[in-house]
Amino acid sequence: VAIRGDRQALRAVSSCLACQSERVRRFVGKAVLHIADRGDRTAVEVVAEYLEHEAREVRKATLRALETVATQNGTHSVETVAQRLEHQDAEVRAAAIKALKRVGTIGHPVVLAAIHRRLNDAEPHTRCAAVEALAAMSRKGDSDSFDRVRRSCLDRELDVRKMAARKLGQIAEKNSLSAIKSVGTLLQHKDEEVRESAVDSLLDVADRNNLNMLHAISLRLESPSAGGRRAAARG
Repeated sequence: VAIRGDRQALRAVSSCLACQSERVRRFVGKAVLHIADRGDRTAVEVVAEYLEHEAREVRKATLRALETVATQNGTHSVETVAQRLEHQDAEVRAAAIKALKRVGTIGHPVVLAAIHRRLNDAEPHTRCAAVEALAAMSRKGDSDSFDRVRRSCLDRELDVRKMAARKLGQIAEKNSLSAIKSVGTLLQHKDEEVRESAVDSLLDVADRNNLNMLHAISLRLESPSAGGRRAAARG
């Protein structure tokens, strides 16, 4: 019988995250709690090591395990995951961003600051993950997060621009005039997919009978850009 919190025993159980059987991988989090308390520093550290595994299915299983083992907003849990945001492998950084959503809570300043650093990551995939995570972890109406995601609409990669345009509606305060105007300007964006995402965000931000939204759309209907008019008409 293992001593509760014993690192060697925790390593033995956590190693099952790399098992070929998905059924076994799914059980690791619960198994860890049989030999450690939730939020146990050693348990979180040992499980988090598998965020660096080369296999995507192992990293995915690790996210589930961390959600079970770590305490939300536990300072050590957040810091342990955030360390992987500096990893040389972009897939590990992206996995760490996703893990922060599991161990942090909405509006946690340390979590938000960690995500901010990856908005300028060298890899588009990681920047997309950061935009998505920032939208998920920000409080409604957080103007700083809104502005950061809005700037990502200018990213050099289309996938990031599209993700950012879509997530603006998730952050903005409902029926906020400034948000409606800001998202409305994206209806004239050069990329059709960004314009489509902006329409979705606009519909998230405003009620369909919101006069400010209708005004923003009507202005785009007069746009010299055919793409801008099509996007506005869809709204």
